[in-house]
Amino acid sequence: MTPFENILGNTPKLRIIDHMLPLDNIYFTKTEICQIADISKQKIDQAITELSNDNIIKSKIIDNELQYTLNFDNPIITSIQDFNFHVIDKLYEDIK
Repeated sequence: MTPFENILGNTPKLRIIDHMLPLDNIYFTKTEICQIADISKQKIDQAITELSNDNIIKSKIIDNELQYTLNFDNPIITSIQDFNFHVIDKLYEDIK
């Protein structure tokens, strides 16, 4: 588990956000998201739908397939990104 997941939990939506945070403007298919975030194909549709409805992710058709990326124009994502950086900095500060 990542530091982000240790603090906020280990749900499919949080795993998607956590694993896509460092991948700004890189688009992924649902299958790829399942692989990078370790989510079952049964759970991906609901997670993608909810994240899309909340404008957390955005999508576009690439090579005739719907693909997704985080919406870094959404203040929630930028806040989560800042929080994630802060957690990582704090952990490394404690290690030093």
